[in-house]
Amino acid sequence: MCRCAVERDIEADRINEYPEVMIKQRKVKLMADLILVAVLAAAMLLAGLNAALYEGRLWCLIPIAAMAYVYLAFRMIFVSRKGYRSKVFIPMVLALGLLLIIDIETGFYGWSLDYILPSVILVADMIILMLMLTNLKNWSSYIIMQLIVLLACTIPLILWFTGFIGSPVLTLITVAISVSMFLGMLVIGGNTAKQELKIRFHIR
Repeated sequence: MCRCAVERDIEADRINEYPEVMIKQRKVKLMADLILVAVLAAAMLLAGLNAALYEGRLWCLIPIAAMAYVYLAFRMIFVSRKGYRSKVFIPMVLALGLLLIIDIETGFYGWSLDYILPSVILVADMIILMLMLTNLKNWSSYIIMQLIVLLACTIPLILWFTGFIGSPVLTLITVAISVSMFLGMLVIGGNTAKQELKIRFHIR
């Protein structure tokens, strides 16, 4: 109920089913608030320096984005009560946004779209595969996650067709792997996979 590991009383040889977690949660939240204050102060300082020494570039966006990522990732992992799936994938998306900002502010050579975007999708595929292998009894619950990743593959494809991606090799490899994994789950899973999709999409 408290989403924390239960405590064992070694002397009494019993498990304390309701450990004291509020103190620990308050400390973590206080640390998150202190990080937020530090990030805001540093962001204002950097923005002021950038404005005072402006030479045509908003270089302050890179360190501000990096600090914002650290704060959001910390809050998502240690403070948020969301499930482990959100705690794994949301920081990955935030990291992609950070690297995209860095790419744009350093001249936008396109490496964030050519390599980082498909790499994030590929890592998501590998994480889903590991989760399925370590939780074989409930492997079908990850089908929707794989379907979301498959839909995410349309983003680099659209960017390639519109000319924003210059080197599509990694994009095509990622799409091929994602499609193969999804079709493999449908074929190997058989009726279980089909039933899971029917339940998720309310199909009779």
